[in-house]
Amino acid sequence: MSSQSALPNSISLAGKTAIVTGGSRGIGAGIALELASRGANVALVYHSESSTAKAEKVAAQIAELGRKAALIRVDLSSLECGQQVIHQTLAQLKVPHIDILVNNAAADPPFRPLLETDFGEFERSSILTRMGGSNLSIYTATKSALEGLTRHWAHELAKTYKLTVNTIALGEIAVDSTPQEVTDEFRDAQLDLPSAARRFGTIEEVAQVAAFLASAGSSWINGGSIPASGGSYYW
Repeated sequence: MSSQSALPNSISLAGKTAIVTGGSRGIGAGIALELASRGANVALVYHSESSTAKAEKVAAQIAELGRKAALIRVDLSSLECGQQVIHQTLAQLKVPHIDILVNNAAADPPFRPLLETDFGEFERSSILTRMGGSNLSIYTATKSALEGLTRHWAHELAKTYKLTVNTIALGEIAVDSTPQEVTDEFRDAQLDLPSAARRFGTIEEVAQVAAFLASAGSSWINGGSIPASGGSYYW
């Protein structure tokens, strides 16, 4: 995967430590491998026991790149998970601090009208990072909330800790976890949009955006929502 990267080799993350949630498969695994290919040690955070084998496979690929990997299985919906992930990352990788955090973990949104969506689904949808369209008003609302948090955290953390915070706004990406509720008509409508690239994006393309945002070259980009959508927009 990393061998296909179009980013210049001069973009280095050597000596950095990264946490990637949802790192056992799909976009998360792709980002983890891209970061590792540029010198970062990576903690792979995943949820279910069924994902352990996939996480171990990604960790083995990271080791082949000459980097260290940590495996952390945790429920990210719990209030205590943050400190647990941090402590395990520092302990397993034997590093003094963490440089990069990629909040990639997500769940499939409820593809149904607002009046058919219960509050429990609203809570789960609030962790999603992709925009929605028809029958996805809750999805769109949580996306807007995420972008608001990004702007405020960027201001607060830059001022106090000299950190940058950005969001990657994805279009349709070809992954192995596409929600079953998405109909063929929905896909066709997106691919036919005049502003779209008329293809699905790849995991590698998203991973390269993440790697650049994690590098020193993006130091003047802060509080932004960076589109990685091939020009696709949802209405």
